[in-house]
Amino acid sequence: MTDLIKRPGPGSIPLDQALPKLEDLLDQVLLKAPLVIRPYTRHLARAPGKRLRAQSVLISAQDEDRLVPPDALLAAATIELVHLASLVHDDVIDQADLRRGQASLGQLAGNKRAVICGDYLLSRGLTLLADLEDPSSYLKRRIPDYMARLCLGELGQLAHNNDFHMTPLQYFRIVKGKTAALFEASFLAGALTAGLAEEEQRGYARFGHYLGMIFQLTDDCLDFEGDAHMTGKNTQSDYEQNVITLPLILALMADPAFKAEVLEAHDQGYKMARSRINDKVKELSGLDKTGRLVARYGQKALALLADLDLPPAKEADFEEALKLAMRLKTV
Repeated sequence: MTDLIKRPGPGSIPLDQALPKLEDLLDQVLLKAPLVIRPYTRHLARAPGKRLRAQSVLISAQDEDRLVPPDALLAAATIELVHLASLVHDDVIDQADLRRGQASLGQLAGNKRAVICGDYLLSRGLTLLADLEDPSSYLKRRIPDYMARLCLGELGQLAHNNDFHMTPLQYFRIVKGKTAALFEASFLAGALTAGLAEEEQRGYARFGHYLGMIFQLTDDCLDFEGDAHMTGKNTQSDYEQNVITLPLILALMADPAFKAEVLEAHDQGYKMARSRINDKVKELSGLDKTGRLVARYGQKALALLADLDLPPAKEADFEEALKLAMRLKTV
């Protein structure tokens, strides 16, 4: 293990102490990075986000006594760093100027430095992954697989930029990679570090998949409905950044005249007014239909929880994660 990162001590720790210890691990990476990159990693550390993926690892790994094995901390930190790197790279691709309520790294330091910083974060995540006490090396193989799925999902999204003929199926394939993959990896990592049986591992991974799909579908709706204060990033921007999301896909499918209008604007080299796009997406039930799909995924996730037969406290933690993904007060 590199001397930049101090491994957690032996023995399981209470869940309520695991998150502070996770923050300590991440601080070692972000606040104590080499001087040449430290201003940029410290900038990222000032807006840590909700740690939903990392917390998913920890709640999945807890036992009946709400104790978490030390390897779960390493897995959680790995996934959080991969996620952070993906956000840095996303903002470069999207030319976004806001992330988590502050300037994006590309806006602050330029795209070249931002890309290198994202690469550095990936390298630190893999350093932590290599230190896992995983006798079968299964988790060490699976997390890079999920990283590859994330990259392919992002590439798929780029391939479908301004594709106003994109189908819901093509959209779902993209989201399974670019968003759901890391959530699935998070719950699987928790199950693996907890030493759960293979059938339980599959159930945890499936729950993570549902949660990831919910998270992205809700995010797509918030791009039309939310504001920067609510989301911590630019809103009403997907269409301007050539990204086609499900609410718009469903609206285009519902009204051929609207689709022809959007295609004509694209062919003429200009963007339609966002107010026009928003109004039509709402009028044609793009948001309502997407919201109903979110609810269906939520029902699937809750049904799966019943099948998993978790201890009450752990089930409550899974329900809380689902609530956060749906941006709801209750589920």
